[in-house]
Amino acid sequence: MGRLLAGLMFVLVALPASGQAASPEDQAALTSTWHGTWTAPGFVYEGELHVTVDQINAVDGYIKWVLRQSPRPADQGKIGLGGTEYVHGTYLSAARLLHVDGYRVDDANGVIGLDKYRLILSDDGKILGGITWDHGSWLGQFVLKR
Repeated sequence: MGRLLAGLMFVLVALPASGQAASPEDQAALTSTWHGTWTAPGFVYEGELHVTVDQINAVDGYIKWVLRQSPRPADQGKIGLGGTEYVHGTYLSAARLLHVDGYRVDDANGVIGLDKYRLILSDDGKILGGITWDHGSWLGQFVLKR
């Protein structure tokens, strides 16, 4: 699994930026509501991603998070609670790469933080998944379906 993540990280870092506009199909697919799971060692969150992609591939949106599992004793009473992370970034259409970063959270319960996401849209537009920064480790994995 470590080689897979390292390889994916290399591919994502090595991809050139694309000036190509998102196709109407990609824009429609990405603008859907996405449901999925974020995992990192010991942690599980359910996420609901909402994004919009404009004509120049700028992306804005938010993720509604719910904590499902944590290894930290202080978090055990917070299982089932969540918050919202707001994201913005770009869609690199030639690579089908959604590159977004969190910039603000609404979280009265203290269960989420900001992250950076490098997600690839499947050829059929039904799966979005990849790796996340996870405080510098790049061990977070986020897989979503629409």
